[in-house]
Formats: sequence, structure tokens, C-alpha cells
Amino acid sequence: MKDETQMRYCNRSLPSKPLPPGRVLVHNHVVPDLELGLSGFRAWTQLKTRNLVRCHCSFGAIKNAEVNKHYRINRGDTPEKRRASKVAHAACEEVMSRGIRFRDDAPEDLIFERWQALRKRASAASARAYRKAMSK
Repeated sequence: MKDETQMRYCNRSLPSKPLPPGRVLVHNHVVPDLELGLSGFRAWTQLKTRNLVRCHCSFGAIKNAEVNKHYRINRGDTPEKRRASKVAHAACEEVMSRGIRFRDDAPEDLIFERWQALRKRASAASARAYRKAMSK
């Protein structure tokens, strides 16, 4: 059976040029990390399908994130779960958008350590927001 979406994984980096018409950039549900592949964060390009929803996260500030609009998969959850997921995603994005500021000569291990702490806070904020939205 032929793959209807024609998925192509982005191994190390995001596309540096705009995608051809009909193709879109998609990522999984994992909180973005410094680079693709870390902590399970994955991205790919595919043909646009009806089960995709536009995503407004910053893609973890990965290089070339601003080149293409991107999407995530709508798994067909209930309206309540979709609403809660949007709230959780927004909470995660809020924490990630604050980012981390470093001097140019900051050691790489310090940058990595602070980035991991930021991801942990973003993930916790996302989980809290999801639980709160689902309890309403």
C-alpha cells in the first residue's frame, strides 16, 4: 500500500526553503527541544491532509522554524480534549517564549542545563493547564 501522505522526516534540521505547494511541515506532540531528535521531538514534511491543525508554537527556536508554517496532527479527540490541548500548548509556548539569555561566551554545558530546565518547566506548565482545562 502506497503512503498517502508521502512523509519525509527532517533528520537534523528543518527545511531552509519554503516547501512546494501542498506540502507542509508537521511535528509530534513532544515539547520542542534544542534540536530535532532530542527527547523524542520529531518533525517531518508531508502532503497536507484533513487531520492536521495549524500550530503556532515557535518550534523550540530551531533554526529555520520561521521559514514554513507548521502543523500538528489532530487525533480526533473530543472537543473538550482539543480545547484542553490548545490551552496546554499555549502554556508550554508561553514558558518557551521567555527563552534563556546567555553571554556569547557561555559554556555549552550551562546552556544545555538551562535549556533542559526550561523544557521541564514548559512541560509542567502544559500538564497543569491541561488538567485544569479538563476539570472544567
